[in-house]
Amino acid sequence: NNNNNNNNNNNYNNYQPDVLEVCDKLYEKSAKCEKSLSALVYPNNGGCEYIHKILPRMEQLASNKAPPARIWAVVFALSTVVSSVAAYYFYTKATVAKNRGK
Repeated sequence: NNNNNNNNNNNYNNYQPDVLEVCDKLYEKSAKCEKSLSALVYPNNGGCEYIHKILPRMEQLASNKAPPARIWAVVFALSTVVSSVAAYYFYTKATVAKNRGK
């Protein structure tokens, strides 16, 4: 019994668990930038532009640190207000002119 118990505790010293299939597929599909890994024979640099250029821009947009987006929002709001005021002015001017003509 004691011998069996020791075997159950020590037989798995060299056992390495397999990577979950989900994790393996996720890694295979992920963007990689392996420029600085000199040990690789065929480095995968397909995701370098995405990782170094596109992701930081997306993070800026998500964290509201992108001033151009705010500037365009203000320009849009002001142009909407000005257009509305102009439309009201020309509508009332046309209405008054129409009523004078009767």
